[in-house]
Amino acid sequence: MQPRTEKEIDNQLRQDVLKQLEWEPEVVSKDISVAVKDGVVTLTGFVHTYLEKLAAEKAAKSVYGVQAVAGDIEVKLGTKRSDPEIARDIVNAIELTASVPRDRLKICVREGFVTLEGMLDWNFQRECAETTARNIHGVQGLINNIELRRRIAANLVKKKIEDALPRSAEACAAPDVSAVIDHISIAP
Repeated sequence: MQPRTEKEIDNQLRQDVLKQLEWEPEVVSKDISVAVKDGVVTLTGFVHTYLEKLAAEKAAKSVYGVQAVAGDIEVKLGTKRSDPEIARDIVNAIELTASVPRDRLKICVREGFVTLEGMLDWNFQRECAETTARNIHGVQGLINNIELRRRIAANLVKKKIEDALPRSAEACAAPDVSAVIDHISIAP
């Protein structure tokens, strides 16, 4: 068996610290990042209370193999929400919205301002995505850059109208449908 490299040991230690943070009930923030180099764990990100910061540091220190912990976690007090929190809530809300295909959207949040991008089939989907994002707590503004995919070619629409007119004319007993069809013009 070949001895493990320092990089492999650090990667395993990082995974163990992440699991310990998930296990710790006092650590609720999903915005803590973990980096490990030569057994030294660096915690970055933010939490909402000082007690949560201390709990995260204590949890990291409790993992076997950790040499030291650098706690660079920021404590953000107040009700202002972070961009990652807002983005995560928008993604979750859109996933719960059956009419919007989440996999075709890109969501960018910067200082509370949301930009929606992507390509959807219908305007109601575009409007639903915008309304869903706008209703998330902490959103300060929104730009909807979602484009709509052109779904039906004009010549197909013309063909369907031409096919439908004789059926309608028979129902209405119109004398000459061909004259109407000759005047149908649809711009491409």
